[in-house]
Amino acid sequence: MRTLVVLLFVASSLGAQSTASDQDRAFALATLDGRLLRCTPRAIDPAARALVVQTDAGEQRVPLAELMAIHAAASTATARAPVVVHLVGGDQVHGELRGGDRAGEGLTIRSASLGELRVALDRLDLVRFTARAGEQDLPRLRIAADAPHAEALFVEAKRGFDTRLGEIHAFESGGLRFAAGGTGEQALWRYDELAAVALRGGVPREQRAEGLLVSRAGDRLGAELLGLRDGVLRVALEGGVEVSLPLGELAAWTPLDGAVTFLSDLPPSEVVERSWFAEGDAPLWPFRRDAAVTGGALRAGGLVFGKGLGVHARSLMTWKVPEGCTGFVGFVAMDESVRELPVRGQVAARVVLDGKPVFTLDALDAGMGLQAIGRLAVAAGQELRLEVDFGDGLDLGDRVAWGDVGFVK
Repeated sequence: MRTLVVLLFVASSLGAQSTASDQDRAFALATLDGRLLRCTPRAIDPAARALVVQTDAGEQRVPLAELMAIHAAASTATARAPVVVHLVGGDQVHGELRGGDRAGEGLTIRSASLGELRVALDRLDLVRFTARAGEQDLPRLRIAADAPHAEALFVEAKRGFDTRLGEIHAFESGGLRFAAGGTGEQALWRYDELAAVALRGGVPREQRAEGLLVSRAGDRLGAELLGLRDGVLRVALEGGVEVSLPLGELAAWTPLDGAVTFLSDLPPSEVVERSWFAEGDAPLWPFRRDAAVTGGALRAGGLVFGKGLGVHARSLMTWKVPEGCTGFVGFVAMDESVRELPVRGQVAARVVLDGKPVFTLDALDAGMGLQAIGRLAVAAGQELRLEVDFGDGLDLGDRVAWGDVGFVK
């Protein structure tokens, strides 16, 4: 594989597609003290280092240092993209695969929100064709550590996938040029023949991202917030390339400045999950980090969350409070997908600190909307547990989203 200096390059921007309806959509700001402010972002005041927003009470300035996240309405979710490009480190681009360069050093994918992006081959972890490989298949789309080749194709089989090890030569508009088994003999594989293309040993981004951008198209990319004016957000993606994003294409923005230690970034000390029917039964859906428990964006209370946990009853997850942290914040609600089910579900949701409940909802259901946990006092070394237990009826529809949950200093 080849190493490039510029790892991510934006070939085009969609800034011209901003519309009045995009700019007037409602948002919500989550702050470090656990509050949620319903508003529409208008501008960034660089002198005051504040986000200027419009609320029902008028214009307000929210210091960027107090901002935990920006959330857009959950209705911003779009139809499934045909291709998801997974980068080393967890970033994703969703869109249409347009091919690559002649040298075979990268590919081009068009995101419905961000336009055409060029991704270097060395940054790739997986290219997944969603019609044939879902999120639930991700664990099977990996190259074994002892495999003789670091690149592979996955093709649908009667059961699972067939793996073809070899060498990627180039992504082209009509397919992937690939040499199987190290023979050097190239063949063109049409994209509609493939379930996935995997690479082993890719490189992470050179610098930690200042924030996480989640787009309406489903993209999840590290980015720096540069400015906001006339309903258009300016951000810098990996490599410093600037992109103009209409507010209507923003699903969520989360600063990654260390002010919050998100639970989704910490390994839990204990996880207990089970189905309704018996102790020891596998859970209907195991928990997911930064995603809905059934896959896709984490949507709760009418909003999209970039950080959080998707779980299904019964779920008990425990963490030790890190050094230097004095508070715990976040939100909880039934996952938005429950509204699409004939059975809505009901659960009991609790935050337990050293065995004592400090936040309790005995009958959380889809009609309750987003519930703020507030800022709970914690101390380093204490044991914090998130509990989602069965409510009335079976566990059908007992899907819960813990949004923005994390420890603060």
